[in-house]
Amino acid sequence: MAFSLFRSPEPAHPRPPINLHDARQRHRGQDYPSPCVSVCRMNAATGLCEGCFRTIDEIARWGAMDSAARKAAWSRIEQRQGSGPW
Repeated sequence: MAFSLFRSPEPAHPRPPINLHDARQRHRGQDYPSPCVSVCRMNAATGLCEGCFRTIDEIARWGAMDSAARKAAWSRIEQRQGSGPW
């Protein structure tokens, strides 16, 4: 049996898209909570996390972002999900 350290490029079961409404349910009391869903893998082809669809820069800056920046990031996240082969 062959063993590979590399995962296949296509997930076996596509995840449902993430959205702000569901994130708010998980993190009550936050207007723009982190979109992290604990699937932390950067896709080399897209430059996005496969779990939350953020860039590494967005992930690194999240804690320092104000509400306006987080709102803009959520908008980009939701747009990215509609434009990729997820």
